[in-house]
Amino acid sequence: MTLHYKIVQNKIAFIIIPFNSPADTAEAVKTAYNAIIEKLKQDKLQIVHERIFGSLAVKDEVMQVREDILTAAAIPHAGAVSYLEGTPTWGEGVAGINIQAINPDMTDSGIEIILNAGIPVGTKWSWDGDKYLLLQNMTGNPETSPGVQTANAIQTTLKLLQASEMNFKNVTRTWFYLTDILEWYDEFNLVRNDLYKKFEMMPTPEQRNLLLPASTGIDCHNADDTALMMNLLAIDSSGDSPEITQLSNQGQQDAFCYGSAFSRAATIATKDHTWLQLSGTASIDETGATVHLYDIEKQINCTLDKIAVLLAQADAKLEDLCAASVFVKKAEYIETYRKIIKERGMENFPAVCMVADVCRDDLLFEIDAEGLI
Repeated sequence: MTLHYKIVQNKIAFIIIPFNSPADTAEAVKTAYNAIIEKLKQDKLQIVHERIFGSLAVKDEVMQVREDILTAAAIPHAGAVSYLEGTPTWGEGVAGINIQAINPDMTDSGIEIILNAGIPVGTKWSWDGDKYLLLQNMTGNPETSPGVQTANAIQTTLKLLQASEMNFKNVTRTWFYLTDILEWYDEFNLVRNDLYKKFEMMPTPEQRNLLLPASTGIDCHNADDTALMMNLLAIDSSGDSPEITQLSNQGQQDAFCYGSAFSRAATIATKDHTWLQLSGTASIDETGATVHLYDIEKQINCTLDKIAVLLAQADAKLEDLCAASVFVKKAEYIETYRKIIKERGMENFPAVCMVADVCRDDLLFEIDAEGLI
């Protein structure tokens, strides 16, 4: 087991644990959460965003072990956790754990658990008067169409934002985990675009000021058997800080130009750190076309090169990314990824790797990530 850990200003931290080979599920998860607990206690941290990627077949076992370990250690765990079908490259088990935690003593008044119909769905806190809201597991009624579920998930999210005196323009980052993405991604985009237009977030030819959040849209089933599961980060600034900037990439066409409503990345610059939000990035060029068809090695290198160009706008590098998800279309592609990462001197890149379809059938590889400077 490898644990990747980065903390800045004793305030915000990421803990990433990839599982890179088959193992007994219960023992592996127990070892992982014992290591997580050590970091949480060491720096007085509390979890605010937690995602577990693994086979749905082992979900109940994983969640029970997690609960037992955290309870025994008296670690707060009443908040939301997202369990997503991130299929390990060896077939079944847990692919990895992605946790964001903050020091509640550094907040204005602690961390609040957000409930929806009595169920924990997120956390809220404030730093220096600025409000932060992380919501998880937003879904729709599985008995309705995928498009209706998308609209319902976004509308439910809007109500929770409004309850915290925010709206969708406060949303800095979204993660959309779509069941069978290739079957209905166009429908998903139409629904999202329509709602974002109503929220006055979509760029126009006359006004191209980016209000769209950074985003991930990837194939991940969930145990609720819904068409999608949505997580998001929203921020309400009381003044000039944090300064939030949505980025375009000179090496790639803006996604909204070809019908997908998100920015390539976002930066959240506070007085003591910058938080990077990298959208799901793949081998797409300046015209919006997929490049290096059927060549996994070239697609991986292209993706990493595009990310490097994007991050340079924020005076950041690939090495500043501290919490990544790597998606490969076929399990055998993971060896190519590992070879390239090693060649680039990035053997310690903090990524959970899994098998998943990207939003186009000809895209073989994608990365999304967060970073701290």
